[in-house]
Amino acid sequence: MDRPVARPLTDEEQAELSQLCEGALFLLPSPEDVGMSADDVDAGMLPKFVGVMAEAVRRGFELPITVSTDELAMRLGALYGDEICRLAGWEWEMLGYPNGLEALAVVREDRALCVLPLHVVGRVMADPGVENILEGLFTSIVEGELPLADPGRYVVIG
Repeated sequence: MDRPVARPLTDEEQAELSQLCEGALFLLPSPEDVGMSADDVDAGMLPKFVGVMAEAVRRGFELPITVSTDELAMRLGALYGDEICRLAGWEWEMLGYPNGLEALAVVREDRALCVLPLHVVGRVMADPGVENILEGLFTSIVEGELPLADPGRYVVIG
């Protein structure tokens, strides 16, 4: 696939992304609800939650909320991407491809690598035959254990 053209998110896209994240956070129990204190919550818990929710959906568990699977994937994908940005210093951008497709992506500072979080979460949720890579991918990004790529290439991982 040809190299995408990147642009910053518009204010409207940023607001929509924030709403999706808030919608995902609404699904989380408070630390106290699960016998923890706020001090017990570590930085990797949100991506673990996203992975567990994706696994529950693909195994057919009924969710305690009434949203479509697509909407849930978007919410969880936004939260997953936001955590990559927060903990690894990546940034949200909109990638436009020559075929007209646009995709929300989180990108590394040098633009060598990117993740399409809404897509990867949706793919994991939709297909039980696809490996649930969410926690491992997140850990690799945060720990910097990533493939080599030339700056500005926007190589999609995940």
